[in-house]
Amino acid sequence: MDTDKAILLFDYLARHTKGIKFMGGEPTIHPDFVMLYEYAQDAGLNVFLFTNALNDEILKIKPRLRDSITYNMALLNDCFNLDKLIPEREFSRFFETVINTKTNIGLLKAKIQWLIDSCERIGIADTIKFNLTLDCTENVFKNKVVLNKFYSELFRFIYDINPAYISFDHRVPPCFWSKESIAEIKKVTTRIFSDVVCGTSCYGLINASFELLHCNQYPVKIMDMFDPSGKNIVAFNKVETSLYKTNLEKQLIVFGNGVCDSCKYAVVYCQGGCLRHKWPAKVIEGIVVE
Repeated sequence: MDTDKAILLFDYLARHTKGIKFMGGEPTIHPDFVMLYEYAQDAGLNVFLFTNALNDEILKIKPRLRDSITYNMALLNDCFNLDKLIPEREFSRFFETVINTKTNIGLLKAKIQWLIDSCERIGIADTIKFNLTLDCTENVFKNKVVLNKFYSELFRFIYDINPAYISFDHRVPPCFWSKESIAEIKKVTTRIFSDVVCGTSCYGLINASFELLHCNQYPVKIMDMFDPSGKNIVAFNKVETSLYKTNLEKQLIVFGNGVCDSCKYAVVYCQGGCLRHKWPAKVIEGIVVE
């Protein structure tokens, strides 16, 4: 992002929303990353950072209690510099834990155990969570038997250590889950089974060209954040309206696939979800809703 335009954008967003997330790519390689991070904080925004934490720029920021950092688990190992967890400051730390058909559950559990032990040793274990998420690039419905098995095994492993360490990223339509998975996950939450919250909330992604997209998994341009002069930001109500309209278009794709529109949980319980619109399943089974 152009730094001067980013500053204008942060000032603008601070008047209309509570928080922003820095992500990429890798946001810490921006030449003005630290300055922009601090500027967003000073503007009054809650700042959430998603990072691979491979360079030392992250050591220069000062997250507050209302900020958070999500670390990419795929790139963490026992050579990782634990100073990059910024142990001297109190804030939430999430470890993005992606599960797909190629996941080596044994190695992943060993990495999780190492992280928990490390965080306990440096005194920040009460601030960590493992963000369990499915790989959006896979057809999770086609592979739901093996993915449910992997998901449940990992869930049980973390739950037995400490249920407070479990968190979730991306809600998933209930027809994906097995009865066993649903029973286990309900020990912690029920929100993951329904996409009602995501389906009706206003989220968006602004890329380096200041184009508004729905999200990085649905990289369809909705609109430009700046007018043709490049100096003025569009009205926020136009941004909100455009995001809601795009979300409705996604739901129409979901309910036009011949499967979701015949499901008794459609609309009243489940909005279909992003995974559903990408990978429409032919058969819905195993739904348990209480």
